[in-house]
Amino acid sequence: METLKQALAFPLLATVVWLVWVASLQGGPSAVLAILSALLLLGLAAWIAEGWDVRWSRLAAAVVAAVALAVVSRIAPVAGATPSSALDWQPYSSERLGELLRAGKPVFVDFTAAWCVTCQVNERIALTPAVMAKMRTMGVVPVRADWTRPDPDIARALQEFGRDGVPLYVLYSGGSDPPRILPQILTSDIVLTELAQLETRRGI
Repeated sequence: METLKQALAFPLLATVVWLVWVASLQGGPSAVLAILSALLLLGLAAWIAEGWDVRWSRLAAAVVAAVALAVVSRIAPVAGATPSSALDWQPYSSERLGELLRAGKPVFVDFTAAWCVTCQVNERIALTPAVMAKMRTMGVVPVRADWTRPDPDIARALQEFGRDGVPLYVLYSGGSDPPRILPQILTSDIVLTELAQLETRRGI
């Protein structure tokens, strides 16, 4: 049982790694520094509480833990940084989407979030440089609806498609055709096939 208890610690550590990565996307290096500093202080607090054989060790540990919580609270003001991968995408808003569609532009909307594992896998497997190059050639505008932090505008858009979460991939033709909803488990072949069909329909 002792070995099992120790082994189960590794999935927890992996979860911490994942959450720190998500925080880096939301808040940048400052958020990562705040989290790692807080973890260091919490480790110090645990060591003081269990390792110091003095009357005030628990009080000292509580003070250090409080400092750790104060450090974590500094993450919120710096959150909201844009991940570098998002620089190739236009940010989503219903107003911007409407402008593009009224101008007759085909639009590919990626409803995603940093904490969504499926979204991150799809981005690397399906939204490859070749796929993005094909969109540019066709004049398809890539729009990213980043739901990492709650956004009422994105939530309303998801509800319009009968969804309450991400991922969701929608391809608008820019014409009278209804928007095409792509599968949640995406591949580059699926996206390229949809683009080819759009190219045929519109003669792009």
